[in-house]
Amino acid sequence: MGKNKSRQEKINKLLHFHGKDIFESPRFRESSKHIQHGKVSVMDHSIRVAKTAVLFSRGLKVKVSDRDLIRGALLHDYFGYDWHGKKVGLNEILHFYKMHGFTHPGTALKNAERDFKL
Repeated sequence: MGKNKSRQEKINKLLHFHGKDIFESPRFRESSKHIQHGKVSVMDHSIRVAKTAVLFSRGLKVKVSDRDLIRGALLHDYFGYDWHGKKVGLNEILHFYKMHGFTHPGTALKNAERDFKL
């Protein structure tokens, strides 16, 4: 087994250890239907962020709680809606896009506090 594959397997196990309840949550799984960046779902984006955060923390030798790091990364975009909006007028769409960038962190935190033990 290659070094990179072994590292990825360790990271996957770590994510599932600290995020088992998140991965099993119907609301988190629902985020696989919402697009975050390009063609990447919110769920896939959040998993990638969690993996990258673990890699950075290890590479930079940062002392951090794996549990807090992983759960924070998995839930950082836990806002629970398709932020691309509905087919409405251009002004409404532009307003929603602008406001989403400011409001989604607070919405994600509120939803995470409601659904999980942080």
